[in-house]
Order: sequence, then structure tokens, then C-alpha cells
Amino acid sequence: MALEAWRVLVRDRVVEAANRCGRASGLLTDTLGDLASPMHTADAWGGRFRSQLVDEVLTDASRELAIAASVMAAAELIALRGGAATPTAPLHSIDDVRDDEPDLRFALAQLQIARVRAEDACDSVELCRGHLWTALQLLDHPSLPAVDDILEVKRGAAHGNLDAARRLAEGSTSLARTAHARLR
Repeated sequence: MALEAWRVLVRDRVVEAANRCGRASGLLTDTLGDLASPMHTADAWGGRFRSQLVDEVLTDASRELAIAASVMAAAELIALRGGAATPTAPLHSIDDVRDDEPDLRFALAQLQIARVRAEDACDSVELCRGHLWTALQLLDHPSLPAVDDILEVKRGAAHGNLDAARRLAEGSTSLARTAHARLR
């Protein structure tokens, strides 16, 4: 039996979201090591160079996560409209999905959690970028008292946010793949 058109649209969007979260997770994993080394004003050029490279990757990861979250929201809206008795009166929430559609209800619940994790990952990436920006500014002021200590705090905070974003992106990928497996 052929799938209803709206189910195909939902599945396609879930696959796209999982792939985008997976790409973001890979980018974040690859970048984690670049923030592991200490940052000091004595090597301002090296710290600036690494930070700028990391920021470029973070921009790409942030974009992937934001698009993934949007695509997941679109998949849910399509499912709520397609799963309704009439498309002109969409369901209000996944709680309204018919009882004979437990896989759809489960998949949409997983997708909602995946979307929140993707959004949280995107927020963590942006926090990381903020810490890196502050560190970049501090690299130009070696005469500030304890500037290297502050740089290390900012670098450590950026690294922590980056690792949190990576874990959230991985979780979002896994949840989106689980949702896809339950959609039929």
C-alpha cells in the first residue's frame, strides 16, 4: 500500500532533520579539540587564528541545527494537518492523534524532544561563540591584570558550551532517527 502523501512529506523532513543534526554533531566533534589548548596573550596570533577557524565551523553548525529544528517543526505541522479528519481543521497537538496511530504519536513525541534538543544545541553554540568573541577581544590587551587567567576561563567556558552542543546534537540526531523508524 502506498503511503499517503503527507506521510511521505513528514518522513522526508524527519530524514533531513536527522541528517542536519548529524552534520552539526560531526562539525562540533571535529572542532572540540581546537578549543582544548590554553589561550594566552603571548601567542595572541595563534589564539586568534584558532578562534576564527572555530567560529567559522560554529556558524555552519548553528545554521544546520536551526534549519533542523525548523524542519522538525514543519514535519509536526504537516502530520497534524494530515492526520486530521479534514485538512482544513488540523489537530491541535500530538495528544489529538487518533488512538489507532500509536506509532505516529510516538514519532511526533520523539520529534518534539529532538527539536528542543536541536534548539538547545544551537543556543549552546551561540554561547560558545560569545565566549570566543570575548577571548578574541582580550587577546589584544595583554597589559590587563590577570588577562591570561580570564582568557582561560573564557576558553574553558567556550569548550564546555561546545561539548554540551555536541551532546545535544547527537541526542537530537538519535531521537529524529528513532522517530523516522516509527513513521510508516
